[in-house]
Amino acid sequence: MGKSCLVVLINGKRIMFDCGMHMGYLNHCRYPDFSLISKSGDFDNALSCIVITHFHMDHIGALPYFIEVCGYDGPVYMTYPTKALAPLMLKDYRQVDKDLQICAYHVGHVLGAAMIYAKVGDVAIAYTRDYNMTPDRHLGAAQNDRLWLDLVIIESTYAITVRDSKYARKRELLKAVHKCVASGGKGAHSYICSWKSSGTLHTVGSLLGAHGF
Repeated sequence: MGKSCLVVLINGKRIMFDCGMHMGYLNHCRYPDFSLISKSGDFDNALSCIVITHFHMDHIGALPYFIEVCGYDGPVYMTYPTKALAPLMLKDYRQVDKDLQICAYHVGHVLGAAMIYAKVGDVAIAYTRDYNMTPDRHLGAAQNDRLWLDLVIIESTYAITVRDSKYARKRELLKAVHKCVASGGKGAHSYICSWKSSGTLHTVGSLLGAHGF
């Protein structure tokens, strides 16, 4: 997990999906090896565009480096919520040029996260990383139109992980909070990841309110 960056060639168009960094490194290893895209460093001609799926650092963290240090000056696209969190230009859906079409679909991961549908001529692909098929209290489940695709690229980090249901996780969370409050204690909620923090705080607040706290 880290520095998500995938370049796909579709009917002559080269699209970079995500431009992330690896949080476990402090040197050049934290960034993707951009020399694989262009040995000469002419990234504007090597890429048709960059499409960012969401604002997590492992998906967007290397973008400033790629633009400011490597010199990429081509188009970068992302959804409106992602744009608000990472101030770069993008529209939710647009015709990039006469051949390349891009559409973003909600994936239920974090605010602004998207599955990207890209079509060039008669070839279409779908690219997504993190997604969630179970709606929660602040985001709905992933959804998209019926699509005819030639290729699907999808996240598989937790593909073989079996997790408890969200109801079981909420029950355990509520029991812990109830035990703490009932014994006169105070709870502290700390997350380094704001996207997880907001959802968890919303869940805790709703559960406490529903049970008279």
